[in-house]
Formats: sequence, structure tokens, C-alpha cells
Amino acid sequence: MTDRSKPREPFRGPYGGTISHVPNPRDHHGYRYIVAWSAAMGSYASYIKDRCDEARADDAPKDAVYRRNDGTWARFDRTWPDAERYQSYVDAMIRYENDDPARRTGRGT
Repeated sequence: MTDRSKPREPFRGPYGGTISHVPNPRDHHGYRYIVAWSAAMGSYASYIKDRCDEARADDAPKDAVYRRNDGTWARFDRTWPDAERYQSYVDAMIRYENDDPARRTGRGT
């Protein structure tokens, strides 16, 4: 159980710097795997938001990771060597989203 009497810390993903975190559902539209993949690649938040907007416009599956050159979307695969790493980022985002938004402080609120 979370202590809701204290202000909430900004989102800190298991990897990637704050410049690449996009924890707000309004910005990622539920495309958490795109965020996790892009943060691992060192992408800036503005680039990640653009990719999430693109996925939303294409009605890509929610487990989309990146858009291939042929226009199709690669989907998250738990058999990938780094799958656990990406899943840990997605899980951290879900925990952050489920916490009380009124306690969020800093960037990404």
C-alpha cells in the first residue's frame, strides 16, 4: 500500500534518463512498449511522443514496439533477449499510472 500523504516522486524508469521518460498516458496513449523500447535506444521524449502519436493514428496494437520500414508494427515478443528489461519498464509505468495522480510532482505529471 502506498502512503498517499506524501508528495509523489517523478517517474524514474528502470533505465533511461529523465529526458526519455514519457509516463503520462495522455502522451503515450497506452503504447508503453514503444516508450520502453525508445528509452532503451536513448530517444528523447519528444521523439517518443511522436512515435506514440503515429501508432495511435495507425491504430497499431498496444504491444507495438516500433514501425518497420514496410509500415507494419513490430510487436513485443517475450522471447527477445531483452524482453524482461522492456517488461520491467512497462511494469514501472503501470505502477506509476495506478498511483494517485494528485501526488505526482515534477516532470511527467
